[in-house]
Amino acid sequence: MRASTLRAVPGGTEVSFTVGGKYKMTGIINPKNQVERVQTWVPDTMLGDMLVETSYRVYRDFDGVLFPSSIVVRQGGHPTLELWIATVQTNPAVDITV
Repeated sequence: MRASTLRAVPGGTEVSFTVGGKYKMTGIINPKNQVERVQTWVPDTMLGDMLVETSYRVYRDFDGVLFPSSIVVRQGGHPTLELWIATVQTNPAVDITV
């Protein structure tokens, strides 16, 4: 992974970097330091480089943790996943039995 680049854009800061030498990631962080959008482009046999965009909206305070209550993923311009978060539990106890 190469170093990230930052630049001011309307509504916040754009952060860009490349993962694995080929996947460019670009995110927008608003003035409240909340991630609003993350974009990447992945290979697709029909569309070539396909845009995958995830939007994070309606941040709420869940017992002291700010977390988006709406997460929407779009692939090739079409919504593929929409999540509405009702509750967030921080550091829950997990029992992993092998």
